[in-house]
Amino acid sequence: MTTVVAGLLLAAGADAVQARDLRPKDLQMCKWGAETARGAQQSKLAGVSLWSAHKKIQTRHYS
Repeated sequence: MTTVVAGLLLAAGADAVQARDLRPKDLQMCKWGAETARGAQQSKLAGVSLWSAHKKIQTRHYS
């Protein structure tokens, strides 16, 4: 019963939330995160050790 009530409250609150346009800085942050996640996944699938992947990320320069 409490789960149903909580779900209804969340649904009611979600109606009031409106999306806003992404600012250039937000878009840059999303791209950076996606690039970092892509590199981490590639390293994982290639069997690269966590230590060497960490060192590779440290040497990367972001603009």
